[in-house]
Amino acid sequence: MRLDIWAAACVFALAAFPASAQSGAQRMERLEQALNEVLEQRYEPTEGRTFAETTRIDYGVYTTVSEIWTDAANGDTRQLTQVDARFWIQAQSGGHTGFARARLLYQWFDEGDSWWSEDEGFRYPIMDRWWYAFNSRRHAQATTGTSPDIAFDTRIGRQLITWGTGLSLYRTLYAARIALDTSATRVEAMVGVTPSADFVDFDGTRPGYTSDTDRTFWGVIADYRNWINHRPFIAFLQQIDNNDTTLPGGGRYEYNSSYASLGSTGQITSLVFYRAEVIYEFGDSISDLLGSFPQTQDDISAWALKLEFIYTPRPLTSLEDFRFEFEVLLGTGDSDRGHSAHTIDGNRSGTNDNAFNSFGFYNTGLVLGLDISNLVSVRIGPRWRPASRTSAGSKFSLGFDFYFFAKLDSDAPISVISVPGESYVGFETDLIATWQITSDLALDGRYGIFIPGDAFPGSQALHFLYLGFSYGF
Repeated sequence: MRLDIWAAACVFALAAFPASAQSGAQRMERLEQALNEVLEQRYEPTEGRTFAETTRIDYGVYTTVSEIWTDAANGDTRQLTQVDARFWIQAQSGGHTGFARARLLYQWFDEGDSWWSEDEGFRYPIMDRWWYAFNSRRHAQATTGTSPDIAFDTRIGRQLITWGTGLSLYRTLYAARIALDTSATRVEAMVGVTPSADFVDFDGTRPGYTSDTDRTFWGVIADYRNWINHRPFIAFLQQIDNNDTTLPGGGRYEYNSSYASLGSTGQITSLVFYRAEVIYEFGDSISDLLGSFPQTQDDISAWALKLEFIYTPRPLTSLEDFRFEFEVLLGTGDSDRGHSAHTIDGNRSGTNDNAFNSFGFYNTGLVLGLDISNLVSVRIGPRWRPASRTSAGSKFSLGFDFYFFAKLDSDAPISVISVPGESYVGFETDLIATWQITSDLALDGRYGIFIPGDAFPGSQALHFLYLGFSYGF
C-alpha cells in the first residue's frame, strides 16, 4: 500500500474528529447519566414499582432549565445552557405494565464553545424511553389471589439496561429481557442493540462515534437470594461490534468484548451496606490505526473492580438523614497504548490489549469525568439531609465527594492526556446541593474543582459548575 494514501486516511480521521470534540461528547454523556438519576428519582417515582405500590395510571411532566460551566483539560472554559422537558406515563393492569417518556432537550452554547458541529439545537429523539413488561407472579396475584413459587417476567422496548452494578453496561438500548424468578434465585437473559442516533461510543476517533453506533449486546446474569443480608451474583455480557467503519486506504475500527463478573450487594452490619463487583474482560480489538500496516486483531485481557460501602448512623431510616460513602474503582491499562480507548494511537500491533474499556457508568467526578481504564479512583462522600421540613414542604440536602486519582500503571495512558512515568493524577472535591423548595420546585447545584498532580500536564486548577431549576408534577 502507498504511504501517501495511508497518511491521507489518517489525516482525514484526525481532522474530522478533533480531540476537544472527542473528550467533550463523552464527558457530556457521563454528566447526562449522573444528572438523569437525580431527576428521575425525584419526578418518576413509579417506574419499576409493583402493582400494589402504584395506582393504575400514573403520569407526570417536569422541566429543568440549567446552566453548565466547565473547564476543558487545556483550561478553556465552555458554557452550555439547556432546557430539558420530559413527559411520562405508566399504566398497569395486573401483571401488565407499559411505560413511555417523551423528551425535548434543547441546548445552546456560547459562541465557539460547542463540542458538536453546531452551537444549538434539539438533542436526542422525542421518544427516548418506552417499554412493555409482564410479570407472571403479579398477574396471578391480581387474577387468582395466589403467589406461585416460580414466576417469570419480561420487558421489551427502549429501556435503560444496568448490568450488575453498572460497571460493564449502563446504557439505553432497544432490548428484550426475560427472567425466571424463584424464592432462592433469579436468572435473567438480555439481548439488545444500540440506538445509533444518540449513543456516544467509547472510541472517540471512530467516524460517527456520537451519531452512528451499531453494537449488539447479549448476556446472562444470575443471583442467589437465600442469604439474609447478601445477594451474590454471577454475570456474563458480550458486545459485538457491527460498525462497518473502513477508512480510505483500508484502515479499520473494530472492538469485540466480553465481560465475566462476580459481585454481591447487601449488608455487612445493620449500619453498613455494600456493593462489589470484579470483572474480567476478554475478546479482540484492532491494533493502532497509525501503527504498522496491515492492522492486526489482538486479544483483550483486562479487568476492573468496584467496591462501595455506605455507612449510616442508624439502621435503615438513616439513609434519609445522613450517610457516609466510600468507594474504590480500579481498571487495568496498557503501557503500549497512546490513548486508553482510541483506535488512533491505540494498541500496538501484535500485543495483548490490557486496557479495560466498557459501556458502563462509574462516578469519577464532575470536572474530568475520567474513564476507568488504567485508573485508581478513591472516593469519600458524606451526605446530609435534615429530617425537619418547613410547613411548605421545603427541604435541603448537602453532600461532598472527595476523590483521589492515580494511574494503576504509571507508564500507561488514561482517558485524558497524562505524563508517562508519573502515577498521581490529582485530587478533586465536588459539592452537591439540592433545595426542594416545594413538592413541585427544586434547585440543584453542583460545583467541582480538580487540583492536578504530577501525572497531569499543567498546574492550573480546573472547575465545573452546574445550576438547574426544575418544576414538575
